[in-house]
Amino acid sequence: MCDCLQGLANIARDRQEFEQAQSCLEQSLVLCRAAGDLRSEGDAYNILGLVFQQQGKYSPARECFDRSLLIRRQIGDRRGVSLVLNNLGRLACALNDFSLANTSFLDALDLSEIVGDQYGQAVAHAGLCQVYQVQHEPCQAQKHAWQSLRLYRRVGDRARAREMLVQLKRSKH
Repeated sequence: MCDCLQGLANIARDRQEFEQAQSCLEQSLVLCRAAGDLRSEGDAYNILGLVFQQQGKYSPARECFDRSLLIRRQIGDRRGVSLVLNNLGRLACALNDFSLANTSFLDALDLSEIVGDQYGQAVAHAGLCQVYQVQHEPCQAQKHAWQSLRLYRRVGDRARAREMLVQLKRSKH
């Protein structure tokens, strides 16, 4: 039931129905805690962080990502940790905290490589591309953009691959 509510929350979030998403996640959290399901609880906090971030509510988003990280580290979910670190990196970019973004994306990249999560690697490389662009390091930005493109293609995410191609074309000008 926890996972179903989280799926509904993701659908509501995609539709920008944030109150509905938050309601589903709050219900999910109650059920997760009652069942002692830490994995699902970590998932719920991560999704709730995305809901808050999408609304520009950065402080509660950070709190949710931090809670999710704590739970995922506690249960040894390295793939989950890398997922949240990528989300934390994106949040840090939105806050112009590129030092935190860089650290988060690098840590996410390391973990996603260890667990063999190519999608997580692609996201981390895309984030590092953004960080290096802002820091006016075009060679590093392009290196990460190419890595991200290659990985997005490998996992079959054509939309993200196209976004990276646009990034690469922009960086040539």
